[in-house]
Amino acid sequence: MIKMAVAATVVGVVIILLLNDYFNSFNIYGWTNVVPLLNSKEWSRHVDKVKFKEKCKKFGLKTFETIRVFSDAYDIHKIFEHLPKQFVIKYNTGVGMNLFINDKSKWTSDDVYIKIKYFKQPWYKNPWELQYMHVKPCFIVEKLFTPSPIDYKIFLFKKDAVLMLVVDDRFSKKRKHNVYKIKKEGLIRLQECKWNIENSNDTIFIPPQKDVDKMIEYAKVLTQEIPLDLIRVDFYYLHGSIYGGEITFSSGAFLNSIDEECSKYVIGKKSKISALKAYNY
Repeated sequence: MIKMAVAATVVGVVIILLLNDYFNSFNIYGWTNVVPLLNSKEWSRHVDKVKFKEKCKKFGLKTFETIRVFSDAYDIHKIFEHLPKQFVIKYNTGVGMNLFINDKSKWTSDDVYIKIKYFKQPWYKNPWELQYMHVKPCFIVEKLFTPSPIDYKIFLFKKDAVLMLVVDDRFSKKRKHNVYKIKKEGLIRLQECKWNIENSNDTIFIPPQKDVDKMIEYAKVLTQEIPLDLIRVDFYYLHGSIYGGEITFSSGAFLNSIDEECSKYVIGKKSKISALKAYNY
């Protein structure tokens, strides 16, 4: 009975994946060719947010100003009075674990503590994100920019920059994005390319081509020592300057709802079936 229940669960999950565009070449490539390699402390120096800032500095790439770093949530009581009016707290081994303080006068250190103490859930417990297992957990206090800056996510496949996902208002219900194919002659908008959500009909700001080229070059330099086929590097663009965001090895935990045609823009013209055969699934 137990085996039948497990089998039924697996079948149910597969059906859900198929119905929601999760079963696509991009995710399959990640599950079979990236995830099995992620349980290694080698990756910590790339995905650790603190070490990433140090790495960017070596290449002359700006990152958002770090105000404080602390390891225990309770330490917020010690430093709260010294923090500026506006700031954001990020957790080093978490995804989506951010607390935005737009006006400190409306908060107490107890209020903040209650929020961030729940950030302690390590993201690497997700089996698709094991690269964070060897990252030292900590809280990072950064300067807060309002409105939230646009996010430029560059996907590299086998060292070539192939796709850019441009995301605006990513922490709000008004989130919108557009997808672009990266070509030598410039960016080509893929209006029909669905990546988790439908493309926006609105125009989202794109930096001048010379600065887009700089982002692409930074993405290649930052990942040149990383022996993985599929990598994402995030950037921001503020007042004419490029800022490094993070390096991601398992974009969306490889649980992205992506149109198959859109998926192929990243890993090439490989069908879902041929991807499975290639990796013995």
